[in-house]
Parts: sequence; C-alpha cells; structure tokens
Amino acid sequence: MNAEYGQEQNTLGWYRARIGQITGSAVGNLMGEGRGGNWSATAVSYMQQLAFERTMDEEILNNDELFAQYVGITEVKSKILEWGHKMEGPAADLFAAMFLQIYEPNAKCNEEIVLEEPPSVKHPTLEHFASSPDRMFANPVTGESCCIEIKSPQGKAFAKYASIILLPTEAMRLEALKKAEPNYYWQLFSHMMVTGTTTCYWVVYNPFNKVPLFSMEVHWDDEIVQKIETRVKEANKYIDALARNMIGL
Repeated sequence: MNAEYGQEQNTLGWYRARIGQITGSAVGNLMGEGRGGNWSATAVSYMQQLAFERTMDEEILNNDELFAQYVGITEVKSKILEWGHKMEGPAADLFAAMFLQIYEPNAKCNEEIVLEEPPSVKHPTLEHFASSPDRMFANPVTGESCCIEIKSPQGKAFAKYASIILLPTEAMRLEALKKAEPNYYWQLFSHMMVTGTTTCYWVVYNPFNKVPLFSMEVHWDDEIVQKIETRVKEANKYIDALARNMIGL
C-alpha cells in the first residue's frame, strides 16, 4: 500500500495531519460548479478555510494546549455525530462477521477478516490530499486490500440509504448515492485513491432496525478518480495563491 500514514483518528496528531489538507470527507465541496463554470460558493468557502489553515502560526500548531483549544472551537459536534462514532465498532464487527456470506458465498473459506482502523492517509503523489477510511481489511479469499466507510444514520436516513443499496446494479447504486449524498460518493473514491485499494465498502448501520446493516461494494473507476485529481490540483492552486497573499508573499 503506497501511502503515507498519519496519526490515530480523532487525536490531536490526527487533526494536525489534516490541517490544510483537502480531505476525502470534504472533497465533495469542490466537485460542483458555480455559474459560468467557476467555483461554487461552497467550494470557495472550503478553500478559504484551508488557506487559513495553511497559514496558521506554527507555534499554535506545535503546542498541544493551544492547538487543542483551536480544535475545540472548530470541531463540529452533535449527539448524532457522537452516536455515529460510537456505532463504528459494532457496525464494523457485524460487517466482518457477514462479509463472506454476502460477498464470497461460494468460497471454501472460514477465515475471519481482520479489521484495522487506519489513521489519516495522505495520497502518495497528490499534494495536500488525505482521507481516513473507517476500517481496512484483506479479503481472505482474494487477498485484496479493501477499505470501509461506515455511516450510522437515524430513521428516515437509514431507510433512504438502504433503498439505495438495494438497487440492482452498482451503477444504479452509485448514481443514486451521488444524487442523494454527493459527499459520501466522492469520499468512497477518495479512500481508494489514498490507500491504493480498488474496492471500498459503504456500510450503513442502525442497531434499532430488524435488519441493522446494509452494505454495498464500490470499485475503482478511472474516470471518477481523474475528476477528483484534476479538481484537487486546481483547488491547491487557488488555496496556495490565497495563502501567499495572506502572508504577503
């Protein structure tokens, strides 16, 4: 796996590793276009935030107490997000237990999949681009390295995502996901780009439902990956130019 690994997720080191980085969870902010083919207002706002981060005082970044204050006032928190983080472990464990039955039903293999929780992973060649899959594992049948993105939505959102996953083809599922939740769509491909994998699983979990877990398999697509690469390079030019102006260079 040709990638640069950072710190364990949701630690100060992890937040430091993501400062100024275009991330898989937010790259969707860059993929839409505004009027006349220009950057959308959402993209401009996101790039302005990254320009600020790339010009942050290094004394703040390197001081745990001061940087923790910055993270504390900028990190988005809610009961739903906290619950989602708490559900990642149970969701991953259930997916692992069901994996062979769902995706390799004819394989003569009883080996359990071993899950790893990766940190922020930087793309090996694309500057300022990183992503954090929720889990990674090796397919015990093929040996292929795969990544997982887990969502734990409530009520109607869980039903909406389940309806997407239940569509009959991967193309239909991806098209529906892109329309319903474009950030999730781009995030799945970002995970594959930074980790060097060619398969990512989108897992939707809610323990209150009779069927608590749905998942779908997503495969590498050269055209989609090229769109992300192009947009990230264009965004970096914008961000770096703004950052240089901010510090008078």
